[in-house]
Amino acid sequence: METNVQRISISHYAIFDYWKDKCITKDGKFEIEIGYEAHDDRKANIQNSIAVVRDWGEPECWACRQEVPGYDYGKIDQGLSEVWKDKNVVHFLNKAHIIPHALGGGENPENMFLLCEECHRDSPDTKYKDQFFKWVYKRRHQPKSKGAMYLIEAAKWLEEHGLPLLVTGEEWSFENINTHGGYIAPESYISSAVGVNVERWERIFALIRTTAGEKTEMAFRDLLKETAKVQNERLADAIVQWEV
Repeated sequence: METNVQRISISHYAIFDYWKDKCITKDGKFEIEIGYEAHDDRKANIQNSIAVVRDWGEPECWACRQEVPGYDYGKIDQGLSEVWKDKNVVHFLNKAHIIPHALGGGENPENMFLLCEECHRDSPDTKYKDQFFKWVYKRRHQPKSKGAMYLIEAAKWLEEHGLPLLVTGEEWSFENINTHGGYIAPESYISSAVGVNVERWERIFALIRTTAGEKTEMAFRDLLKETAKVQNERLADAIVQWEV
């Protein structure tokens, strides 16, 4: 995401206040959470979701869960506004754009996320919001995971939807991806590839459905499912060899 070099007027507390009662699902969506505590079993879709803010009174990176250095976690007599306006919290947690400003993202609470500097640098910098949330879900379960492993997850996600990965160069267009200064996070490449592929296949399916009918479209989808399965197996093997 874009860094805090650009002055962002919205406060950490305003961002927290928007996200405090929301959770992220494994498929990259977010929804309202029922209950104060992150472990509350009344929360929607609890088996495949994470609370954005695990504890309202204990600030941390919303991706990797790293605590704020210098913050006094023993203080229990201050209000939430004071917690999220604490100088250590403000200094440590970057105000990250979910959709970059350069790609049309606003500076409103629903488009901002509180991340440590490393997670801010590594987070997807694309126009695809659901890819950002899937990255957060992955980071929460496997903090500081390698970009190669996220590539496997992206390929698996496409396979689950019966779609093989196609690379044409559109994935790396700056209409879809942004930089942290001169740095492009590996997850930005991968998230953009997934988002672009989904859009591309949906256009193809619509064209086939319009010109040849639904039966032809379904037959084509079945063919793609097998193609995606084989491709994903080969991709996983290639990455294992690359990381050895």
